[in-house]
Amino acid sequence: MEGNSDDSDADYCGKNQNVDADSIKECAKGNKGTLLLKYYGDESAKGQYNYVPYLVINGEHRTRSNFMYKVCKIFTVTPPPCVEVLKSEEDNK
Repeated sequence: MEGNSDDSDADYCGKNQNVDADSIKECAKGNKGTLLLKYYGDESAKGQYNYVPYLVINGEHRTRSNFMYKVCKIFTVTPPPCVEVLKSEEDNK
């Protein structure tokens, strides 16, 4: 499978997150990326989802509203990017 991306989004995201995007792009365009895409496509098909994206975290369906808050709330040790997310949601209650 040949990727059709011009890689600008991966480069932007990598730079924004201070991550080397080259290894991610290499994986995505190579055999491992193809295998992962197929695996997760097959896993998604098992779920009989009604729409995309259908979010399942730790086996539980999650709605798309307040997605970052829901992801951050799951961590037992809060990673630095989640501190502000959790704080802002608590402030809005």
